[in-house]
Amino acid sequence: IIAAEASSAHYALKLMREFKKSGHEYEFFGVGSDLMEQEGFERFGKSEEMAVVGAVEILKHLKSLKKIFNKLVEVAHERKPQVVILMDYPEFNLKLAEKLKPEGLKVFYYISPQIWAWRQGRVETIRQFCEKVFLLFPFEVEFYKSKNVAHEFVGHPLLEDLDPQWLNKNYIQLQKEKYGITPQHKVLALMPGSRRGELDRHFEIQLEVARRLLKKYDFLRLAILVAPTIKKTEIQDRLENFKSPYLLLDNSSNQMIAMADYVLVEIG
Repeated sequence: IIAAEASSAHYALKLMREFKKSGHEYEFFGVGSDLMEQEGFERFGKSEEMAVVGAVEILKHLKSLKKIFNKLVEVAHERKPQVVILMDYPEFNLKLAEKLKPEGLKVFYYISPQIWAWRQGRVETIRQFCEKVFLLFPFEVEFYKSKNVAHEFVGHPLLEDLDPQWLNKNYIQLQKEKYGITPQHKVLALMPGSRRGELDRHFEIQLEVARRLLKKYDFLRLAILVAPTIKKTEIQDRLENFKSPYLLLDNSSNQMIAMADYVLVEIG
């Protein structure tokens, strides 16, 4: 399994648990999160370190990414896994598919890259080197069908994570009150991203927006949501000069979002 980003690693963990429910014994290895490792996943790459974006970041980490890539190819050659599951992270994963398919390995893509939005030519690589693509969104079906790529619509695993209580106003208010937030308050949540590069580029801007809004609207309460690939201490270190009151939360992302009235999101 190659799950090099926070969302992919979250869904990869769910996938591992589903496999284990079958009662069969499985060995999992590849790229994943600390939580996956705790479930018995053998890591040759850490999603917390590989979640880079943009040309500058990729070049900065190119040496380590190449090392992990070569190690994965080597281990796959030695162990001959029955199934390879690629999750998003297209620049890395499509190159890996090109290397592994000629080894006689069955390569599947789960969480398709957004090739329907840009650089559609990459679909040729998927058709040539992947057995099948598992799709999260209904509109992706027609795209892959038109490109003659083997595919299956499985739905978005996010739906399994949503708790109906998070739509219950009374429940949400009870959760807010645990943090001293009264019905007169509104919660402004900052989501600074799941990659360190995103923090470097955008977090200070988000904090400045929050400063101005908190100064203008006294009913606002600030919550900063910590992604699972980022340590809470990393965010705290970046808040040394931020003097306004805030909550720093690292619970379930969906649960934290449910508490928020307004969310300022980093989008890459």
